[in-house]
Amino acid sequence: GALSLLSEKREDDATRLGLALRFLGAATPKAASAASSIRLSLDGNILTVAAPDAVKPLLEGDTPKKRLSALADWCGAEPKIV
Repeated sequence: GALSLLSEKREDDATRLGLALRFLGAATPKAASAASSIRLSLDGNILTVAAPDAVKPLLEGDTPKKRLSALADWCGAEPKIV
């Protein structure tokens, strides 16, 4: 497949980006502007999701939680919403 064209590092980066986009898409399916207000950062073993208070309820659904968990697992991190 297409991933065979990438180095292992690039494949890891592509997978991480894909998981991040899936999380954002699940959290904000009808509010693209809300997605742009969410910031993801990885510092050691903590995956921080920074979101305005008005957007945080969008992160509480089952699908966003599962997708955030998948992203955090891939990164070897624990998710933290701030």
